[in-house]
Amino acid sequence: MLNRPLVFFDVDDTLVNGQTQEILGSYLYKNGKVSIVFVIKILFYFLMWRIGIVKNVVPLRKEAYRVIRGWEVSEVENLVKECFSKNIRTRIFPQALDLIKDHQTKGHEVILISGSIDSLLRIIKEFIGTNFAIGTVLEIKDNKYTGEVLGSVIHGESKAKAILKFISENDFSLEGSYAYSDDVSDVPLLRLVENPMAVNPNKKLRKIAQLEGWPISYFSKGE
Repeated sequence: MLNRPLVFFDVDDTLVNGQTQEILGSYLYKNGKVSIVFVIKILFYFLMWRIGIVKNVVPLRKEAYRVIRGWEVSEVENLVKECFSKNIRTRIFPQALDLIKDHQTKGHEVILISGSIDSLLRIIKEFIGTNFAIGTVLEIKDNKYTGEVLGSVIHGESKAKAILKFISENDFSLEGSYAYSDDVSDVPLLRLVENPMAVNPNKKLRKIAQLEGWPISYFSKGE
């Protein structure tokens, strides 16, 4: 069993300034891979989710993933790498990087967890220098994406369930564990660990964090 503390780090608006799936969608449009109608629809529904009108973003995310049905794996990987290099890397909060490095210096195991697709999380993981990332896995058949999700979209309660599965499969422990997130949907994740922290919290999470006595931190915007 791994004895060192686990540190679960949310990605969108916690590690990265913005929603990585929005950024990726816009990048695909600029490169002629998706229509402007697709991008507007995604941005609109994310806005409705942020202001609380849309309560469940899972159906939206599943629909968005279907846009890559039939795309070659190598093509998607190249597009994701380019998007990270050009549009995401500079949006990583410097304070988040410093915090992750501090945990790593102490011998803690940092794990990225996000609803973002696993191909993007792998790139972020390699850039940061962490060993693990838990994300939404898309189905691949005959070296092409089917547009379907394998398992669950990692969001809300499914994040906590994914962590428990990850711990069980790797013989890890939640003793001394940490978690960082910005959104109220991650309350199940934050309640799962011993040391939760709200980072750039939205109004609902800030209220819960104050009631629970959780630390609250604000990272300045990236470049």
